[in-house]
Amino acid sequence: MSADAFFAAFRLPNFLRRMFAEGSLTAAFIPVFSEVQTREGRSSAFRLAVLTLNWLILILSLICIACILFAPQVVSLLTPGWIQDPVKFSLTVRLTRIMFPYILLISMTALAMGVLNAQGHFASPALAPAALNVVLIVSALLSAWGWGKPALGLAVGVLVGGLVQVLMQLPPLWKRGFRWKPVLDPKDPHLCKVGRLFLPSFLGSAVYQVNMVVLTVLASLLPQGSLSALYYADRLVQFPLGVFAIAVGTAALPALSRRASEGDMDGMRETFVQAFRHVGLIMIPSAVGLIVLREPIMAILFQRGRFDWVATHMSAQALFAYGVGLWFVAELRVLAPAFYALKDTTTPMKAAVMAILLNLLFSLLLMRPLGHAGLALALSLSATCQWAGLLWRLRSRLMGLKLWDLFAPIPSILLASTMMGLFCWFLSGMVDWSESATYLQRVASLVVCIFTGGILYAGILYALGLQEARDIFLLILRKVRGGRSCRDRGSCDNS
Repeated sequence: MSADAFFAAFRLPNFLRRMFAEGSLTAAFIPVFSEVQTREGRSSAFRLAVLTLNWLILILSLICIACILFAPQVVSLLTPGWIQDPVKFSLTVRLTRIMFPYILLISMTALAMGVLNAQGHFASPALAPAALNVVLIVSALLSAWGWGKPALGLAVGVLVGGLVQVLMQLPPLWKRGFRWKPVLDPKDPHLCKVGRLFLPSFLGSAVYQVNMVVLTVLASLLPQGSLSALYYADRLVQFPLGVFAIAVGTAALPALSRRASEGDMDGMRETFVQAFRHVGLIMIPSAVGLIVLREPIMAILFQRGRFDWVATHMSAQALFAYGVGLWFVAELRVLAPAFYALKDTTTPMKAAVMAILLNLLFSLLLMRPLGHAGLALALSLSATCQWAGLLWRLRSRLMGLKLWDLFAPIPSILLASTMMGLFCWFLSGMVDWSESATYLQRVASLVVCIFTGGILYAGILYALGLQEARDIFLLILRKVRGGRSCRDRGSCDNS
């Protein structure tokens, strides 16, 4: 119950954080700040930073005050299914009021990080998220051991962690000459330019977050623990997405943009095909592995204390449903940059709106027969439809793009992934995953399953002669040997 309340209370400030801070604000602010710094000098750029910061503080302070005052009404909209549970509802309201100022702190941090990155300073911005995690862990432990109220302790930890992140950025900002002044000047042309860039970016960020809010609202109508199960499963799905898919998409965007600006459509097609294939090479076996080993992974990561076998099973169900769409979600990280490189932001927006509507439709159809797993499956299905729509549209934008070029390695990847999945399923079936075995024994067994399954997958692909697998193998070999050139230098560079 406490976990449900905490995740729901954190959803709204997290929703605003992703829209105001991480993507939208930095995407709008950094290009203008860098341009002003290059053309007019550091003092003019810092003046723009001060103006942006002051407006950010003003707007978000008003939002924070309003949401703290009207927290019961906000929570009623976000979790309508909990109104009849006064204990759970009141806890969610209390946690919401504690954590809501986090949006102001994290947005200030994001702006400061953008300024420092533009100045060539990366240390304190890179360490800030780690500091937040440390504060959260410490607050959770202290509240569980001393206070006895982990949810409240975590909420306070979120707020303290946000403050720590802000304070970490102040010394390097001061060192570089940044000085705060109480000035607004709404007619400043550079500030207006940031505002014009911010609006479309804000709307684009809102699309995915609306899906998550819909999921929260509908999960509140399901049995207790549903929202927590979806959250825990989402953490595992985000791991391969964050480590690989987002990295590939981030790396592909400048390369695609450069070739598009040069009018090199052949080069752009080649870059897109390579990125698309490499995402499939990693994400398909990742999805199979998460699906096959879903219960052992959940049990080892989370099953202790009040997180019992029922909670493990519920989270594993959600992980199965998320895993079905993992590859399609990952490929969206490559498809969207291809449109952005072509200076087309309308098509991804339309596809995302379609995904919202489909997600709502699928959720309403699946939540009753499948419960919380139906909500996770709805996200997977809507992402699949979004993927299909974007891919179909990209074929007409990138003339000459052939589906065979994209999907040629997929049969080999599917075969190797299936063999790996069957092997891991057989191997995991020989292990006692109950608590009768020691924790270290179960951890060792899971590591063996994952490691040997990965070797089997790579070996099958290499034996089948899949070029992408050989490219990655040669690239790894090149790194191990200290950067000596590959036998196939072109393939390594493409990888």
